[in-house]
Amino acid sequence: MGLENYFLHFSATPVFLVPWWFERSVSCTVDARFEDAIMYSILNLCYYVRLLDDAMDGHQPAGPLLAALSFFHSRYQDAYRDMFGPSDAFWGRFFELNDLACDLTARDLVLKDVTREDFETIAARKSCAALIAMAAIAMHHGRMDAYPAWEDFWYAFGRWNQMRDDLADWHRDLKNGMDTYLLSEARRRKHPEEDVVHWLLREGFDWAGDTLAGFGLRALECARCLGSVDVETYTARRVDEVSAQIAALKNAMAALDAAAGAR
Repeated sequence: MGLENYFLHFSATPVFLVPWWFERSVSCTVDARFEDAIMYSILNLCYYVRLLDDAMDGHQPAGPLLAALSFFHSRYQDAYRDMFGPSDAFWGRFFELNDLACDLTARDLVLKDVTREDFETIAARKSCAALIAMAAIAMHHGRMDAYPAWEDFWYAFGRWNQMRDDLADWHRDLKNGMDTYLLSEARRRKHPEEDVVHWLLREGFDWAGDTLAGFGLRALECARCLGSVDVETYTARRVDEVSAQIAALKNAMAALDAAAGAR
């Protein structure tokens, strides 16, 4: 898969698309130099986060990644240097969001027995560094009044997207001993002598699908408040796509149960 397809395919987290749509909602002018800098910063942030996740999840040996982490982090920050002076208010927002992302990532790594509150305030907000690009756009165009609604959308979409990821990767997470919200809920809800997989098959996927649907509805509500047809259409398509996949999974499981009962 080429880099463009990796970052821009339909199911990817829309870290490039949402800032692009945000700028078009607050400005009719196109500043190619400014947009190039924003995209360059986001690209380096993506590489930084990908390497960090791989190291923390044990997918790659951590040692060789450390130097690369420093490289990509410095480039993602330096992209804003020519846009905002050293005393500009932007830097306060930059470090606030950057530090929050670091804190949430560290806290998420050690979370055990993840509650709904843990999920919404920690695990589902780890992508907050992506808001730096939107803060830069808002300040560049003098439209910080528009920023809060887009921040609300980003966090609402993040909850849906993280739950979708936990549901899609449940088997790998269980094998690797990960403590996601879904698996933590499974351990709380299952019968004492029941294993996690049996609970998931018995009622867990229904619970997860309903929870995901609730997050999806909230993301759609936030999208509709932005006045952006692009964001609303994209969010509806993503939510509908995953809802259809879950419905197909439930139908397949029901067919298996029926076949087993007929034997």
